[in-house]
Amino acid sequence: MTASQRRSTWPATTVGAHVVLALLTALILAGVWHLGADLWQILAAAGAAVLLHVGAVVARRQPWVGYVIGALGMLVLVTMPFLGWSPSMLPSAVCFPLTLWRLTSRVSVRSSVVALAVSNHRSR
Repeated sequence: MTASQRRSTWPATTVGAHVVLALLTALILAGVWHLGADLWQILAAAGAAVLLHVGAVVARRQPWVGYVIGALGMLVLVTMPFLGWSPSMLPSAVCFPLTLWRLTSRVSVRSSVVALAVSNHRSR
């Protein structure tokens, strides 16, 4: 497969990955709802998942904007109280490392270090 052929399949692969991650996230949130989570928790986690997906898409053209959007989504997930599990483990959370990778591959080393430091601080 040539590089141009890989590039031509990239959009379809990306859309497919976003759909699969979103569906898995929806299934997990439905299960958590069934186990007794409050509606506000489900809605906040779903909103954060949307922010993560949007951030990953936006980061392709505007890395800093996508990173900020994704970081907001992760901030919501890591600070949300859930009994027995961590919402930061939702499948849609996979979008944040992708957003971070896109940012660090396109900005200066100093900016990359700042973004990584903020990401590391939020994940603790």
